[in-house]
This record gives sequence, C-alpha cells and structure tokens, in this order.
Amino acid sequence: MLSAILLLLQLWDSGAQETDNERSAQGTSAPLLPLLQRFQSIICRKDTPHSEGDMHLLSGPLSPSESFLRYLTLPQDNELAIDLRQTAVVVMGHLDRLATPCLPPLCSSPTSRKGSLQEVIGWGLTGWKYYANVIGPIQCEGLANLGVTQFACAEKRFLILSRSGRVHTQAYNSDTLAPQLVQGLASRNIVKIAAHSDGHHCVALAATGEVYSRALGTEDGWAMGTLCMYRSFLPLEEPKVISAFSGKQAGKHGVHIACGSTYSAAITVHRGPRELRPAGQGQVWSWGDGDYGKLGRGGSDGCKTPKLIEKLQELDVVRVRCGSQFSIALTKDGQVYSCGKGDNQRLGHGLEGHVRFPKLLEGLRGECKWKVIDVAAGSTHCLALRTARSTAQGATTSASTLTPCA
Repeated sequence: MLSAILLLLQLWDSGAQETDNERSAQGTSAPLLPLLQRFQSIICRKDTPHSEGDMHLLSGPLSPSESFLRYLTLPQDNELAIDLRQTAVVVMGHLDRLATPCLPPLCSSPTSRKGSLQEVIGWGLTGWKYYANVIGPIQCEGLANLGVTQFACAEKRFLILSRSGRVHTQAYNSDTLAPQLVQGLASRNIVKIAAHSDGHHCVALAATGEVYSRALGTEDGWAMGTLCMYRSFLPLEEPKVISAFSGKQAGKHGVHIACGSTYSAAITVHRGPRELRPAGQGQVWSWGDGDYGKLGRGGSDGCKTPKLIEKLQELDVVRVRCGSQFSIALTKDGQVYSCGKGDNQRLGHGLEGHVRFPKLLEGLRGECKWKVIDVAAGSTHCLALRTARSTAQGATTSASTLTPCA
C-alpha cells in the first residue's frame, strides 16, 4: 500500500508540467473516489462498538489523522476526477488511523527517552466494566495517552499523575470508560500523589509546596465512623488545601507526602522570601488516626490537623512510608526509624511490642559499606533497598541489595 501511495505521488509529479512559469494540472487527477470510499468504510479496532459482554479498553483522544478524516467530506459523484496527491494524503491518513490501535502510544514521561513508547497494563478490579473483574492484564490505551508519571492505588480507586501536572481518577464501580480529571487540582501543577491500598483518601503535593487532600468516597458512604474526623478535609468531591502548610505565615514548603490506611504524613522545609532552608532542617508531620502510636508522638491519640514528630527533627528525614498501622522514616545518611504496631515483627526491632516513638533500626546500621536508599511498607512487612557507599572520592560502586526489615 505504501508503494501505491508513492506511485500516486510520482504520477502527480510527472503529470504536472510547468509552462511559462505556470504549472499545468493535466494528468494529475483520476476517478479514485470509490477507493477513498472503500478506505472510509473500513472500521478499525478502536472504532468498533463494544457489546456489554465485551472487554472494554480505555479510549484515548483523537489523533491528528482521525481529526482530519472525521471532518473530511467526499464528493458524491463517483466519476469525478480526484487530485492524485490529495488522494495519497487521504489514503495515508487512513493507514495511520488503522495502524494506531496496534501500537503503544508515545511516552510523555519526563524520565523516558525522546520518542520512546509508553504502555500501561491493568488487571483486577480496576473499573473498566461496571462491578466486574478484568480477566488478565490488558492494555489501557487512554492511560498511556495521558503521559503517566505516577500511579497511586487506594482501596477501590486508582489515581494517575500526568506529565502536565494533572490528576485523574477512576473508581472500580464507575460507569465511565476513562479516568476523570480531578477538577479541583487542574490548575495546581501537582508533582506527587499518594494513596494507600486500604485507604479511602489521597494526598497531593503541588510544585508550590502546598499539600492537598481529598476523600475518596463510595456509593454507600464510607464517611461513617472515625475515618472522616481524623482528616484535615471534609468528605466531599473537591480536594482541600491543608492550611497548616499554606500561606505566607506558615512558611512551610512541602517536599514529600505519604498516605496510610487512616492517616497521612508529610515532610516540609522552611520557605523564606528567596530560598529554602537547607534540607537538614526539614520537618516531619503526621495526622489522622493514632492507634498503636503510628503518628510517632507517643500514645494513641489521633489529630485532625498536622503536628510535628519531634523525635524526627534535625535527623534530615527524606522519606516517610505509611503502612496499615505503622510508619517508617528514612534519613539522608541511610538510617531507618519505625514506630506503630509491632506484631509480626513488622517494625524490624526483633520484638512484637508496639513502639510509640520513632526508633532506630539497629539491624540496618551495622555494615558501614552499605547505605539504605529507599524503603517500602506493606501491611505486615517492610523492604529496604541498600547500595554500596562511595569507596573513593568521586567514585561509587553500583552493587545493591534488597533487605527485609521484618
């Protein structure tokens, strides 16, 4: 087919003649309208209507070729001569339309190489069909078209952060076949999102350092009980800025956020008139349900608004991870602290007692040649990623190891 397109262009070029600085159109057209009508009648996989029992794929926006063809009107007279070059352009547009569903979309992630492809795969109770499981991994075309930079999964909903700084969300029981834009964050340039697999809320961090939170309700109204009272927002659809981190008087610039099942945490640095305070002066905050001491301030009392974790101040904490009932903090020099519920030895201290203040994990500080660079928290376990420290000035090794914390 590509050879036929080249032939059309060559015939048009050879048929066009220049006479006295004027170009003649003789020999540059032919009655090819039936060919264009045949291409127009071909339905690609993306355009095929789905029956209720079929597998639905998330649809993406129209491509330039699809937009061009949608507004193209063909003449009614089949005997009419059609310009050969215009015919080649229309045929090429149809080939692009038919081939697009078979290709992964171009990747818009800032961490990917220019021109590389991005593909998003989903499975399980994701919301593609009303109250139904997706059987096996399938391609999510509409998600990749957003240019995904981060995912966050709550209990019955997932959230997507795009390269443009916008947040989209999809509930498992949604009637729509595409994720919905969170309108309240559309103009905020979000750089990070957080949720928990057992949670009903999410937190978003804007480039300005502001922190937003949002309830992720369900049809039967999840806001009963104590979940709602321990969050700095009301159970409504639009996100709310957490006032403790906003405003000139607060002087706090958010740099990291985390979500647990019923509580949240954040790291801020001081925001001065011209520059931020050094990273070592970062402050760690927590709020929400306080059972088992997971907020890190002693006792089990919860709080409705963020409060400082005094025991973590001046430790240069760079990451906080929230589990179901416990928390982990990672410092810049690779030290790991944990607190909260201790059964199943999830805290990594060798005991199953609850710890109500952040406590250093001695088991991860014995080998000086290794440094913890990341941690992850599950429901009853943790993992830590360690890498070899610098062996000489300006030289590092690339070895790494994955160490269970519990």
